[in-house]
Amino acid sequence: MKRQDFILPLLLGATVSCGSPTEPSLLPTNLQITNVTFTGPPAPPLSVATAPDTVRIAGGIQMNEPCYDFEARAVTRGDTLVVDLLATRRTTACQQYIASFSFVLTVTGVDSGLTAVRLDYVRRGPPTYRQTVLEQAVQIP
Repeated sequence: MKRQDFILPLLLGATVSCGSPTEPSLLPTNLQITNVTFTGPPAPPLSVATAPDTVRIAGGIQMNEPCYDFEARAVTRGDTLVVDLLATRRTTACQQYIASFSFVLTVTGVDSGLTAVRLDYVRRGPPTYRQTVLEQAVQIP
């Protein structure tokens, strides 16, 4: 065998074995949908508050109809806390009304220090889309 035949397998092995230390892990989240308004005022504006190891995001989201179930997940990527508010449409028939959902989303287990918070709304399809609605620097005590 030529010398170059040994290099490729070694490099591939090194690439495959890496990964788990840098992969983000999910943080504990608590999502409360506090109010649903049909064809009413727009969704409330977003606000961010912090406490030791905690980030709280309050606000609202408008959907094209009221038949959605919501869940949330959060991960840290570097110095950024990325929070996804996931909306999944129910499979039942649904009347077509614009609906505003108010929510309070609390993420715990966040490291102290200066962090960027990003909130994405993710509507599961079809079609599926992601929209970043908040990017803000915060100080975690």
